[in-house]
Amino acid sequence: MSRAKILVAPLRILELSLLASLALPTLAQSQAAEPRAQIDLILIVDTSKTMVGKGGGQNVFPEVKTALKELVQATTAGDNVVLISYDAVVRTNPTSLIYGPQDKAALHRQIDELKAEGDYTYTAAAIQKGLAEAKRLDDAQGDLKHTKVVVLLTDGLNDPPPSVRGKDSEVRLAEVAKRFEGMPWFVWQVQLGRTIDLGVDQAFREAGFPNYKSAKTAADQIERTRELIRSQMREERDRQEALERDRRASAEAEALRKKAEDAAKKVAEDKSKMDHEAELATARRKMVFGSAAILGVGLLVGSFVWLRRRPRPHGTLLYWAPGQQPRSFDLAIPGKRRLRIGPAGSDLPLAGLNEKGMTISAARIEGENLCVTEVDEGLDFKFRGAAVTRLELHDRDEFQVGQYRFQYQGEVSGRVG
Repeated sequence: MSRAKILVAPLRILELSLLASLALPTLAQSQAAEPRAQIDLILIVDTSKTMVGKGGGQNVFPEVKTALKELVQATTAGDNVVLISYDAVVRTNPTSLIYGPQDKAALHRQIDELKAEGDYTYTAAAIQKGLAEAKRLDDAQGDLKHTKVVVLLTDGLNDPPPSVRGKDSEVRLAEVAKRFEGMPWFVWQVQLGRTIDLGVDQAFREAGFPNYKSAKTAADQIERTRELIRSQMREERDRQEALERDRRASAEAEALRKKAEDAAKKVAEDKSKMDHEAELATARRKMVFGSAAILGVGLLVGSFVWLRRRPRPHGTLLYWAPGQQPRSFDLAIPGKRRLRIGPAGSDLPLAGLNEKGMTISAARIEGENLCVTEVDEGLDFKFRGAAVTRLELHDRDEFQVGQYRFQYQGEVSGRVG
């Protein structure tokens, strides 16, 4: 069995289009909620004996487990994770849908329970299973596909058990990749040993995988490699979400344009009809119809101006849980005058708030358009250490809802004193 150390994972996730069906598989979202980019993370790990230093190998299994846990930790609510282990045979754990920390903890326990005791490294069969799982999720997700990331960790070249070698039942790398030819999934081979597995390399390149990359590194750099993957996952997620926001904004603009066009056409048709009737009516009826038309147009224009001047949420909301880095949420969602934050299906779902959450709306107070925050009854809401039920937000205001902390950033002047 070869001692080559290989890590396969997504390399240029930032530029290419990470994990397929990121439409949060079955985490319910209302049509009004802002969809978020989601990831399907397929983790394939070699459990042959050389992974723990037997048979001439180097003991990298502790570092490998740490890397797997950190990749799981990088997922967010709505992502899917599939853990596959293999040596002479392939073992697939049920797909885990991430709802919150408890799901990540369960995956961490599965990783901790992995033991490297196998005699062979049937890489071809493991890749076949991993790609089949990616395709299964892809097909189930329809138009709302997640970005797929496949990570393979092995310390040997493809080395199937003698019982299948040369037989029709043997899984061959070239044939495996061909079955999924041209799929835009992310596969990154990072060499932790002496040489890259050229069989894996050739199979993916000949099958036309546009996002396949191979790289060479040292076994002690696995933590740095893991952090690079996590960083690229975050960047790709942000890119996909920005694209989705732009797509929705364009669709809404087009819908408004079409609505205005239809309204103008109807007004023109009504005017033509009224003009024709006016020619046959008396001077009195002409005056009545003319006044009604003017009044109708005035009401329409007045209503439109009133609606346009109604204040809407604006600014940016930073949020973080203990031990996490702050993330930002743009409150200026097109067409939204009332934002929901917390439970699944909200404009901003937050794991751990369960059924309760908070609402952000806008109001004109003393000549300024302010964002106003209110929370559901029974949910802990504090500002400057004091419990509150309603808060008018000024620039740099910080407050706490449940276990989450928030900071509002906007054009409204900060508080004095």
